[in-house]
Amino acid sequence: MTPTMCWPSVASRTNADSRYSTRYTWLRNPENWTEKDAATFNDLKNKGLKVGRAWAIKETFMDIWEYTYEQSARKFFANRYWWAKHSRLAPIV
Repeated sequence: MTPTMCWPSVASRTNADSRYSTRYTWLRNPENWTEKDAATFNDLKNKGLKVGRAWAIKETFMDIWEYTYEQSARKFFANRYWWAKHSRLAPIV
């Protein structure tokens, strides 16, 4: 086996490293981000990564706690649940 076969390409390592080095940015509350975190997040969000879609679903579900009426909350949940179900992300479906 040649060395190039057992090591991932530089491009794939760079993409993976950027996701792993920013995992806490994805997990932290956006209100607590620094300017650097916000800039990094915007760059990653625009790349179309699966983690970006999962983050968007998680953040929109957080808005359910702002509803005071049950029927409005149920409608909100139904819409967001449909979106999550059709997101093509295996852990969410």
